Amino acid sequence: SSGDPMAGVVGMKEVRQRVARLDLAMQAPQRSGLVYGDRLHAILMGSAGTGKTRLLHALSWLYHARGVTKGPAPVICDAVDFADFSKNFQDSFRKAKGHVLAIENVHKLLPSGQLTQVEPIGRLIAEMSKPGNKLDPIVVLSGHPRGLREFLDANQDARSHFPHVFALPDLSAGELVELTESELLTTGFSVSAGAKDKLIRAFRLFLKNSRTPGVEPEARNAWAALKMAETVRLEYFVKNRGMSK
Repeated sequence: SSGDPMAGVVGMKEVRQRVARLDLAMQAPQRSGLVYGDRLHAILMGSAGTGKTRLLHALSWLYHARGVTKGPAPVICDAVDFADFSKNFQDSFRKAKGHVLAIENVHKLLPSGQLTQVEPIGRLIAEMSKPGNKLDPIVVLSGHPRGLREFLDANQDARSHFPHVFALPDLSAGELVELTESELLTTGFSVSAGAKDKLIRAFRLFLKNSRTPGVEPEARNAWAALKMAETVRLEYFVKNRGMSK
């Protein structure tokens, strides 16, 4: 039950600090044989590839390590499956007891231009408001800030149910290089200082271009680093046909 659930995560400095503070708060009652008694519901907001799923699993592991939940793995429902989840809503909710219940891609449940009354989220919050459900299951909403932030601003009642809101920033050029390098290392490639300089220049240009109005890069954040690692490997094999690393 020790260890840092965020170990190895690139970037997210402020988020890691907040998770560490939350961990300290949960450890205090645990040392006295008690369970942390405040609400742990959370919202994770970030663009694609910023690490929302990684953070979800880290929080879920941590809540279990601190004795708050029965199992370390979250119960995950993607927004596209929310209609199925809602068919037997109370039953689905009850089955998630003792765990983290995560609704991923929650921005897809928010109809654009209708930010004050959103039925699926309203239903979830009504269930969370019942006396026996205030703490358990721990509900985590995860999604893109576009739409989700406006919804929370327009719905203070909904916002008040989630004491922990984590905003995950887009990755910097340096962080993208770090991720690309670690991805290459896992497949036996080392990155020279010269190659690192080329990567940082490439990612700075990529970030500059991706901020241009109307330009939508095919891959962002961690996905862009993964794509870059694939490109580097491909170029290596094309240049070195028949040679070993």
